[in-house]
Amino acid sequence: MNARIARYLLIISIAVQIGIAQETKKLPNPITVEQVSFDWLGNGSKVTIILQLLTDYGSPIEAERIRIHIPGQKDYIHDEKAGYGNIKDANLDKKINRLLIRDKFKSNRMALLPFDDKNKKTPLLVIFGPSYGCCLSGITIISIENSIPHTIFGADQFFFVDYVDLDNDGIPELIGKMSLTEEFGNHYETYNPFYVYSLNEPRTKKAMWNKPLSKAYNLKHYFGWYPDFAATDVVVYHPPDGSKPRVMREKDADASYEKMMTNIEKKKAKK
Repeated sequence: MNARIARYLLIISIAVQIGIAQETKKLPNPITVEQVSFDWLGNGSKVTIILQLLTDYGSPIEAERIRIHIPGQKDYIHDEKAGYGNIKDANLDKKINRLLIRDKFKSNRMALLPFDDKNKKTPLLVIFGPSYGCCLSGITIISIENSIPHTIFGADQFFFVDYVDLDNDGIPELIGKMSLTEEFGNHYETYNPFYVYSLNEPRTKKAMWNKPLSKAYNLKHYFGWYPDFAATDVVVYHPPDGSKPRVMREKDADASYEKMMTNIEKKKAKK
């Protein structure tokens, strides 16, 4: 996607958000949509998780809140402007679905996810955002290590594709994509690499993007890797002769396409 298109889409997005903000009606008191209680800490004491609606039904975006109550502690609150969705609508891979722990409580919106390979750590709470045809579902992941809830990862759009320990530290990495892939131009598609997040960042206690692991994962599972994430004109070029797709700048892809098409036409003329 080139810079001009990116700016155009950003302008549209801002305009839409302004319109939504004007139409959305905040409720005077949150409405409880779902509530579950279970022994999340494994100490015999139940933790209560309450999902609440913050805006009026029928608003363009129904904002919601996750409230976590641990006896003797102040409630932990995480608000999500876009609300939450149903797990089945998140289009999760079968592998991810199998990893989700869903026997601790009944919910269509929330599930647990193992924090480490040997299940020594308290599992994570995972809540997926609503699913729209144009976009990926969002995701929120909350840890309750040391009996203190905190959000370790959140994204408005995230296609959760893998959860595997890439650096052999006993804690899986969170792997996914941040947007949908689109085809355009001369056999191009948007550069849409995998993002790898490490969950064991000791200082912040949050998931952190891991560039070396992201590079290694993309070189193995994607068309390639482009080191400059600030570049807006990187594409995946599918050569018209059927050769291996390559990650490159759009101007270089244009030159390669023109050269290849010229050679193809010359070969046709000789026949």
